[in-house]
Amino acid sequence: MLRDGRGATEDRALGAGFLAKAAAQGHADAMNEYAIALFNGDGVNKSEDGAAKLFLKAAHKGHAIAMNRVARLYAAGRGVKGDNIEAAAWHLTARKLGSSDQMLDDVLNGLTGEERAKAETRAQVLRGSGASAALDAPAAKAQ
Repeated sequence: MLRDGRGATEDRALGAGFLAKAAAQGHADAMNEYAIALFNGDGVNKSEDGAAKLFLKAAHKGHAIAMNRVARLYAAGRGVKGDNIEAAAWHLTARKLGSSDQMLDDVLNGLTGEERAKAETRAQVLRGSGASAALDAPAAKAQ
């Protein structure tokens, strides 16, 4: 509410501070949102490196949006060293959770056969790590 000014006076810095506290406690949604604030310098000092680290933590917790952001960071070489194979691996992992992204589909489609095979192998490793937590969880019931 502080970040949006809905129901409270807008204070993006204070809102970012609360997100930082929740992120430090391991809340994946807060990690993702605080990483976005860090990446954009929204209410905090801009830090693409710091954002990348938080996106990666949230992605390893199975957060599909963070996985997508990690893939985009690798594709663009922002906050991390550019790596289209790693970008494609995270994209494939996020797609298993229902995420779609045409730009990342284009990265994936631009890989050679050998690169695509490496990305698919890496995605299997990611799915076998903490990044697979949400893949193995039962589907949430519609409300």
